[in-house]
Amino acid sequence: MLASLSTNPRDMRLLTELLDQRPSRQDQDPTQIAALMRLASVLATSPDDLMGRVTQVALELTGAQSAGISLLERDERLGPVFRWKTVKGLLQSQESRALPREASACAICLEAGTAVLIAPPMGELPGQEDIPALTERLLVPVVTLEGVAVGALWVAMHDSSQGFTRQDARVCENLAVFVGAAVKSLMDAREARQAAAEQALQEERVENFILSLAHELRNPLGSIALAESVLRNRAKPGDELKPLDVIRAQLRRMSVMVEDLVELGKIRLGIMELRLDDCRVSDLLLASAQAVQAQAEAAGHRLVLHPSDPGLLIHADSAKMIQVLVNLLTNAIKYSPQGGVITLSATPDDRHIELHVADTGIGLSADQLGRIFELYAQVDRKSLVAADGMGIGLALVQRVVELHHGTVRAASAGLGCGATFTVRIPREPTGTAVG
Repeated sequence: MLASLSTNPRDMRLLTELLDQRPSRQDQDPTQIAALMRLASVLATSPDDLMGRVTQVALELTGAQSAGISLLERDERLGPVFRWKTVKGLLQSQESRALPREASACAICLEAGTAVLIAPPMGELPGQEDIPALTERLLVPVVTLEGVAVGALWVAMHDSSQGFTRQDARVCENLAVFVGAAVKSLMDAREARQAAAEQALQEERVENFILSLAHELRNPLGSIALAESVLRNRAKPGDELKPLDVIRAQLRRMSVMVEDLVELGKIRLGIMELRLDDCRVSDLLLASAQAVQAQAEAAGHRLVLHPSDPGLLIHADSAKMIQVLVNLLTNAIKYSPQGGVITLSATPDDRHIELHVADTGIGLSADQLGRIFELYAQVDRKSLVAADGMGIGLALVQRVVELHHGTVRAASAGLGCGATFTVRIPREPTGTAVG
């Protein structure tokens, strides 16, 4: 630690009155204005670099032999300290040095709330024989736009033949404004990063909880399904099976929701891996249509499957792509009044395959199109259909498609005009698709 800068502040002599007694040097207003304009540009584009630039400008405009910016911090060992964040000139090797607040000249400056000129105690600097002793130091407070004092900008002389003037104090005060703005910007950025990190941690905890909950729900659902099957097998001709049909339908619905939660949780936690292979598009369409055929018929809809070229292949995880199409088909069934038509088709081009799910249902407004893929988003169904759900199906669709390096989009001419969902997937491998 620098002995001459970490001594009791009462040993430092205040020379502030000399600032007005010394003659000003040649007018530097044009040079100062040009420097301030350059600093304004740096502040707007790269506040991280500003303090180093300000220190260099202070060195040049005041004719100082050392210059620096000291900011208040809390050190685990020393308590409140002034940290030399950036230093130029003869003291540059001392950058990052921390001085206890009560032993720093910066404390005198902040207490005064204005520029001060100080003559530090003279003496040898232990272990720093290569650094000339300081003859005087000019310090100005660094204050944020909110009025919070955060440190000091200082310039120093090591040669008694030179001294600072009131003109130098005004230069430093102008430069300190930029430092205060930069410190506030950096503080805001740091707080934003901390908030984002805390939010990400909280989201990860929620995702882990939901994933664990979904896994736990699998066991009771399996037990209920087994009990339903036993009761159905024991039923005698003429027995009422409608309650069992309701149980089976609701089990199927709950199982789909649980599996969607598991899959979405894996994606959001980055632990899902795709099993990629060349798949026949016709097989994907057929399997998806068969999976929802009974549901469509029960809702009074007509499911239309347009056949595709049997030789048309897509590089994908077949199980996940069927899950995507089933989610889209289920969505179409939900939001179509009785008697609707659900269409499933595919169209190829040179590099992609487009899979289309179209319906004649309630449609989507422009506002709904902009948020339909958000997690937990649900369209306003009014009283057109009695559909429900947690709003995760389309979010899952989007994330699975993105893992395949593809896109999904929704289109609708408006409410009451039906909707079309289009999944666009590359035909050739595009690299490892891992969550």
